[in-house]
Amino acid sequence: MPKGGTYNEAGRLGQMRYGSGLGSGIFYEEFLRELRGRKGVEAYKEMADNDDIIGAVLFAIEMLMRQVEWSVKEGGNADADKRAAEFISSCMDDMDETWTNFISEVLSFLTFGWSYHEIVYKRRMGQTNRPETKSKYDDGLIGWRKLPIRSQDTLWEWQYDDRDNLQGLIQCAPPDFGMVFIPIEKSLHFKTRSRKANPEGRSVLRNAYRAWYFKRRIQEIEGIGIERDLAGLPVLQPPEDMDLWSDDPDSVKQLAQAERLVRSVRRDEREGVVLPFGWNFQLLSTGGRRQFDTNAIIERHDNRIAMTVLADFYCWGMKKWGASPFPATRRSCSGSPLEPSSG
Repeated sequence: MPKGGTYNEAGRLGQMRYGSGLGSGIFYEEFLRELRGRKGVEAYKEMADNDDIIGAVLFAIEMLMRQVEWSVKEGGNADADKRAAEFISSCMDDMDETWTNFISEVLSFLTFGWSYHEIVYKRRMGQTNRPETKSKYDDGLIGWRKLPIRSQDTLWEWQYDDRDNLQGLIQCAPPDFGMVFIPIEKSLHFKTRSRKANPEGRSVLRNAYRAWYFKRRIQEIEGIGIERDLAGLPVLQPPEDMDLWSDDPDSVKQLAQAERLVRSVRRDEREGVVLPFGWNFQLLSTGGRRQFDTNAIIERHDNRIAMTVLADFYCWGMKKWGASPFPATRRSCSGSPLEPSSG
């Protein structure tokens, strides 16, 4: 017989989690700092809310899931099994919000890797004035009042016992930002995958992060480049007797003002420059077309993003054909006519 007894657990999961107290769980499994904890939640939220390809994929998944018809199947042929199935169906139809909206909230686990929902019960006592007893049914049974999400950005830490068993979640949520412990036995916990029993799972957008990061930076640079191509490169020249690079406080102040003026040049209805005597301002035209095709680079990153969530068909559809108002002619995405169609 092994030392310590047959039923004793000898090893540990090896989770990379640390905290201030015994059993606390702040995870450091992610090697990129910008994707850990609260920073990671903010990064994935920006990806989901601010990227066209990612937003389209997640929207399509949610719309498809909202159309699913949910039903409860009996576990056996006995009358008790049928009554249990009918009871669960009645609970699903007797919550403060619809079951479809609950599923919508659950799908946030795709973006963040996990979602956590507290189970709030009620006694079914008919149409009373108290939310703890108000129900479509008056059978006195205990049903679900609601299954609300506990937002990912309110996570403070996970709570564990000394044998790596998850006990629940500690939440710090607005508006009062009080610490609340929500035990796992009173919750529904969804996650995309299980690696070392990490309760934070793994976002389906994790592999898209690198492509999204470069795509965002290139789009920002592209926007700046377009603006500078249209407005010209601003050049501000001081008088000959002024040394902007001196350590003199007046020179430092003048340099800061000049840099602020150059950065604020925009082509709009409020454009204009007011200069002191002796200063010279001009806009230099740029050299024309750039060496790199930013459209191709951004399209490549879009393909990478879609590929990581198995949604490359989005890009295939956009890349091959665009909509044409003429039934006999197909057009590319650029609008140039292609060969006549036979259909």
